[in-house]
Amino acid sequence: MSDEFAVPLCRGHHRAVHRSGNEQAWWKLLGIEPLKVARRLWRQTRQTGSKTATQRAAADRQEVPGLAAENQMAGPS
Repeated sequence: MSDEFAVPLCRGHHRAVHRSGNEQAWWKLLGIEPLKVARRLWRQTRQTGSKTATQRAAADRQEVPGLAAENQMAGPS
């Protein structure tokens, strides 16, 4: 499988997804659509447009609102 479908996780969340026993349920519990996040990250790494990093980050937060909230709750890893 390509990295196109990967969502990077910190060590704590990586362990949590394995401990959950059901990855799909784990993502759903967090309110995150992993394929949507992976698609966005993949596009970002290939983007050569005129948007600044700040503009892209603002657009990303609007596209995946649960991701920003989860990252704030996670704290340092």
